Amino acid sequence: MKIAHLLLVAILATLAHCNDQVTAFSEGNLKFTSNLYKKLLETTQSSFLVSPFSIQLILALVREGAKGKTASEITTALDLPDVQSTHACLNDLFAVFLQKNKDLELLSSNKVFLADQFAINKKFQTVAVDIYRAGIENIDISKPLNAAQQINQWVESQTNKKIKDLISPRDISQSTKIILVNTLYFNGLWQFKFTRSESKEMFYTSPTNQIPINYLTTQSNFRYYESNQLKAKFLELPYKGTNITMTIVLPFEIDGLQSLENNLDQLLQPQPFTEEQVLVKIPPVQVESRHDLKEILKKLGVSTLFSDIADLGNLSPHSQDLSVSGVIQKTFINITETGTEAAAATVVHGVLLSAYIPEATPVNFVADHPFIYYIRLNNVTLFLGVTKQF
Repeated sequence: MKIAHLLLVAILATLAHCNDQVTAFSEGNLKFTSNLYKKLLETTQSSFLVSPFSIQLILALVREGAKGKTASEITTALDLPDVQSTHACLNDLFAVFLQKNKDLELLSSNKVFLADQFAINKKFQTVAVDIYRAGIENIDISKPLNAAQQINQWVESQTNKKIKDLISPRDISQSTKIILVNTLYFNGLWQFKFTRSESKEMFYTSPTNQIPINYLTTQSNFRYYESNQLKAKFLELPYKGTNITMTIVLPFEIDGLQSLENNLDQLLQPQPFTEEQVLVKIPPVQVESRHDLKEILKKLGVSTLFSDIADLGNLSPHSQDLSVSGVIQKTFINITETGTEAAAATVVHGVLLSAYIPEATPVNFVADHPFIYYIRLNNVTLFLGVTKQF
């Protein structure tokens, strides 16, 4: 029976300083990121982007309303810390979203949409508002078109119109009682600005297939590491004004991506970077992804939540017939010469802050074949993507 919808949308998020409360969360985030990526590979052959952090965040909110096996499955499958540790961590993380930064446009929002006349428990509402900073809003499910428009308009307003049509009227029925949405939005500048080449060079999707693209290039001091065991190069690209970084993992060989993916657990571990003068050449990347996560979450162990025996007794006094019908994530990322952006309304140019050292022979990092990348803060993987083709 289709009773409740849980929908989430993510674009690109970043966080700044967090204290030690993040440690337990980051350890679980690392394991969940690896497990999630492996499951996505079973059904996705093309380039994609996913936000493990966003999934953990919105399902942590669902866990607040769950009991017994339903709650324990969410905790185990998503490798979440206990509820108290999660609250402490989120308090630190959300404080970052309120910080002002002229080089960074950042927004994280949660919203609980309730069907008219559907009641939620006072304690759940308090936690949703005070801990998860969620807004509560009613929708008229008797008018699915209007309800979908209401939700989609809110999503657009929180993501600078980068995510549109998250749900359709078909997703809303008379049995829909609650829809939870998480949005993550980011527009940040590179600490070291790139230049877009005027001439095209080849990107090798395989040893026998190639396409011409205009690469982004720069040269400066970067944190860099080569792993002979993984047969890959690691390059850490910082964002201006924060300690957020994007790490690109480039296999030595054109067809080396699968070998990397087979060692994902090790790949995601912190690497022994050293600072090197690096000549960087990467392709511009723009990816939109939509993931129906219900079956993936079930494979990871979250099954009761989607069944008739789901226990959401902490969410509503009418929980006896309440279950979750779906989890959807939409993501968008745009990597350009100025930075990683999810909005084009405001453009701020970065400046080159590191001096060029003529005597040093730079390391070449040329991402001209498939690679993995992740955006991370203090070992919390906010986003994980793979570029295979354009």
